[in-house]
Amino acid sequence: PLIPYDSEEAAQAALDADEIQAFYVLPPDYFETKNVDLVYYESPDWAAKRQFWDFLQINLLDDLPPEEANRAVAGSNLIIRWPDAAPGGGREFTENTFLNNFVPVIIAFVFVFLLFSASGYLMGAVVEEKENQTMEIVITSISSNQLMVGKIVGILGVVFTQLVVWAAFGVLAVYVGGNYLNITQIQNVSLDLKMVLTTAAIAIPPFVMLAGFMTAIGATMAEAQEAQQVTGLLILPYMIPIYLLVPLMENPNGPLAVVLSLFPPTAVVTFALRLGFSQVPTWQIFASMVISSLCALGAIWLAGRAFRLGMLRYGQRLNWRSIFTRKQLEGVGNE
Repeated sequence: PLIPYDSEEAAQAALDADEIQAFYVLPPDYFETKNVDLVYYESPDWAAKRQFWDFLQINLLDDLPPEEANRAVAGSNLIIRWPDAAPGGGREFTENTFLNNFVPVIIAFVFVFLLFSASGYLMGAVVEEKENQTMEIVITSISSNQLMVGKIVGILGVVFTQLVVWAAFGVLAVYVGGNYLNITQIQNVSLDLKMVLTTAAIAIPPFVMLAGFMTAIGATMAEAQEAQQVTGLLILPYMIPIYLLVPLMENPNGPLAVVLSLFPPTAVVTFALRLGFSQVPTWQIFASMVISSLCALGAIWLAGRAFRLGMLRYGQRLNWRSIFTRKQLEGVGNE
């Protein structure tokens, strides 16, 4: 309860005797300065402070009709709606639905986490078979390109299985938090299926491209430990949009954002950030998907070529220049 005191000395005595948590002092010039002093030894909790400010507001508005006073205390309820003209549009921003609009950003950070978790599988897919000399058995029945595609598809299957499990736990957490714990911010969560599918379509080709490059590097390395040291350098370009988060948020349709959206390693995170804060032209999404898909096919071809040239070089590193030299490749094939 709120307890009135005739003087500041009486309130201080009550505070010293632990009869109250704290006390507020409204000076004589309050209406001119709007300054209020809060005196305490240990700061009161948020609920106690909120109770005082509600009490103060109600008394300041006691000369208004009740409906107007309640409306003033309730504050504003701002709703922002975007048109449906472009990807990222057709959304609604309110106080209780903000989580819906950050789904692309969440997907981007999940994508980066998947890159880190899958990098070990991707790099070790070839190196370990070179070390234990089991690749000759496999290569007798399929081509090197088929082997690379199979490895990449298998590893991607493992990664996306993890993603499905995480998504299931996320949906369960949102359901429990909104319906049983009464967390307001997640009670009205709804996924924009179009946005989720768009982000997934943009994310898959760069991920396949990374898988191809990882396996290609694995084919050029002699030991798994050596291959792991290169993983961080290859993943680093995918992190560039996170380091440029502030300029991308300030100008989500500027030249920097467009360039990073068309560059395959940075396309996923950049598009996710842009979809969270603006509308994105449709042609940029299709252009990014085409460029990333071509790069992914090139990475898979490179992985097969590197594997074919390096599969008999046990304990030796493969020179990248020899991968693109036809004469060197034909010599290994003849052997």
